[in-house]
Amino acid sequence: MNFVNKPQKNKTITSLLVIGSGIQTIDVTDFVGKNDEISICVFVEIANYVSDYFFISSREETFWDTPKLIWTEGVPPEIIINSPTQLEVFGFDLPDFNITINNPFPIDTAWYTLDSISNYNFSGTTGTIDQLVWDNSETGTVTITFFVNDSVGNLGFKSINLEKDYFNFITPLKNQGFGLVAPDFNITINGEVHVDSKWYTIDSGLTNYTFIGTAGSTDQSAWDAKGNGPITILFYANNSLGNIGSDSIDVIKDTESPIIVINSPTNQQLCGVNSPSFDLQINELQLHNTWYSFNDGQNITFTTETQFNQAAWDLQANGTVLIRFYAEDEVGHFNSSQVMVRKDAIIPDITIISPIFKEEFGIGVALQNDANACALAEWMMGSGVGTENMIFLTFGTGMGAGLILNGKIYSGASDLGGEVGHLRLSDDGPIGFGKAGSFEGFCSGGGIAQLAKNTIKDKLENNNIVGFCTSLEDIDAITAKSVFTAALQGDQIALDIVKISAEYLGKALAILIDTLNPECIVIGSIYARNEALLKPLVYDVLEKETIPAALEVCRILPAKLGDKIGDYAALGVAMQ
Repeated sequence: MNFVNKPQKNKTITSLLVIGSGIQTIDVTDFVGKNDEISICVFVEIANYVSDYFFISSREETFWDTPKLIWTEGVPPEIIINSPTQLEVFGFDLPDFNITINNPFPIDTAWYTLDSISNYNFSGTTGTIDQLVWDNSETGTVTITFFVNDSVGNLGFKSINLEKDYFNFITPLKNQGFGLVAPDFNITINGEVHVDSKWYTIDSGLTNYTFIGTAGSTDQSAWDAKGNGPITILFYANNSLGNIGSDSIDVIKDTESPIIVINSPTNQQLCGVNSPSFDLQINELQLHNTWYSFNDGQNITFTTETQFNQAAWDLQANGTVLIRFYAEDEVGHFNSSQVMVRKDAIIPDITIISPIFKEEFGIGVALQNDANACALAEWMMGSGVGTENMIFLTFGTGMGAGLILNGKIYSGASDLGGEVGHLRLSDDGPIGFGKAGSFEGFCSGGGIAQLAKNTIKDKLENNNIVGFCTSLEDIDAITAKSVFTAALQGDQIALDIVKISAEYLGKALAILIDTLNPECIVIGSIYARNEALLKPLVYDVLEKETIPAALEVCRILPAKLGDKIGDYAALGVAMQ
């Protein structure tokens, strides 16, 4: 800022020219000082607000201060809250406050409000929140807002949140469980020094129980009168001014042991190599822990599992197995329920004592497993006629293969050739042939039923509607036949289950085609009856997974001999 005509000592100032960017007007105000000293305060207005000021003294030759910013129109006073601090806790003790106000102009009025309800004026920068105002505020978070209005009309404000809480509960904990013995309590009271009396109630105020100190036991007779379930303990405190503060804690009374209902397995149920599944109903308000044991051995905990631990099941000997389920609640009550099942993991050993080959009837007798016999029948009289290399797949209650290679039945070195049901197609999945995720698990009547039951159970427990199985009680009745019937009627869940089975069938066929390069694969039972559903899905997989040249010469055909295939199979074996 530059002056064109600087003021001189003892000279009358009639005008003052100042060169500066954006200067609009110059206001010259006289002040009479001591000893007839005349001081002039010059305010410079730039862009509608007074931005700078300086002084000219009549005693000095030409003197002025460095221009300083003094105020800006519309900028509110700055309020700094020194105390209380954010979320500080108060109870019966009233919050004191200490604030700092930064503003160049005099303060006109100052006030505060709690939760924006009413205004309360104060002077200075310290004070105490009004007792009545504090008492009327709700417990929990309380917002105090300070307001300051200066002499030129600028309004500033600043808020802080406090916690109003009369009681802190050390014990009991929220929703803690208790049995026959009434719960102890241990509390702290904010502003305890001001408290005259304390009491609690567990029956909504019908009966009040006074106590001394901050710890004690809930009245036993009052506790005995309450039934099982949630109970609210409401604490009160009264200070010397007659103000009452309260807070509550919810606990649960539980004097009964858990009740366990075993839906499955059923008593004397026959179980095999695979660990059986289980289904329980446990009635308990505060279930804490569940476990089971076999023959009173190792305890095995469970939460959401529905199948027994396979490793523990493998350790059980054949015969009767005692399964005992346990449940414990939060209070420590526990109960048990048991069921007896039968384990038979030994493959039957059949010895034919009579007739002896050729000796009884004087003619040749031949034995063959079902897959090989059916393969011979379809090769000689069914869909495989005219081929030299054919695979037959049972796809019924189980999954097995009969192999015709180079015009002959192939049985392998120990008559185990064609046991394709044992192939593992996935790390997890339905159990078949004693193996989870096997070919037989995904592609057999039993395996598809397993897949459907698990899928439907998950759907129903998540409140989804399943058209062909409307309740959990109906799950055990699900079969592969009911799944395919629903799929043919357009049920989407059934179609999804069929798609899974078809995809794994396609993967297994791709392995057989790439490995053995057959002219055809004939599939019986479930595939033969549902070819229209399965074939498109299977070929989608084959076209992605199979060597094209091998797939080109291989046909996938349904078995032709139908339900009479057993008769034709016996004839085929005899003809061989």
